[in-house]
Amino acid sequence: LNALAMRDDGHGWAVGHDGVVLATRDGGESWTQQREAAAEERPLFDVLFDSIEHGWAVGAYGALLETADGGSTWQERVVVDGDDHHYNAITKLADGALVIAGEAGFIARSRDGGQTWEQLQSPYDGSFFGVVPVADDGLLLYGLLGNVWRSEDGGDSFERVELGHTPSLFGHRVAADGSLALVGGDGRLLVSHDGGRSFQPEPVASHAMQAAVIDSPQGWMLFGEGGVRSLRAAPKEG
Repeated sequence: LNALAMRDDGHGWAVGHDGVVLATRDGGESWTQQREAAAEERPLFDVLFDSIEHGWAVGAYGALLETADGGSTWQERVVVDGDDHHYNAITKLADGALVIAGEAGFIARSRDGGQTWEQLQSPYDGSFFGVVPVADDGLLLYGLLGNVWRSEDGGDSFERVELGHTPSLFGHRVAADGSLALVGGDGRLLVSHDGGRSFQPEPVASHAMQAAVIDSPQGWMLFGEGGVRSLRAAPKEG
């Protein structure tokens, strides 16, 4: 399993290899398999639901799936005819636009609920592993070799967020207080308090790769090689 999306305290979906989609209606206490397509050999890498009934999943070789019945059935959609890029992430911006990011700098945007897509000019030729809504209709892309790019106009233009020497980044979380965390190789944890315009490294004892991060009342929790690691919340300034 590669990604999880919780729409509320009860409803959630997980996607992964063999084109699998799992669903829960009780906050993860139990799960039902909604889809499996091993013969397609197209793993799913991310999932997004904008309501309990309507959602999207993206994955390898141009996979884009849409559901209108809570995941009971899924329909194939096309982003770009003939495109076989791996789509690693999908998100919805504040203005309602959908954005997909993937390998080889692939970025696509839809302003009509996914009916049509336009491929955007990418600022980077390497793979993006995540896309995050920021500001009004802005977005943040992160991925290979610590590349982080920020747009304030929905992807029409980008500026690089300078991080110095940083390994690849694989996961993110927007915390309850609005801070944004990125995690990746070498145990890296970067945190932004200004909407992704700048990041500060947080001390982590382990150099194990981290794939995901969430916030909790006790601080950040990291998930990756070696299991789960909990970090105490840093003292607030002032």
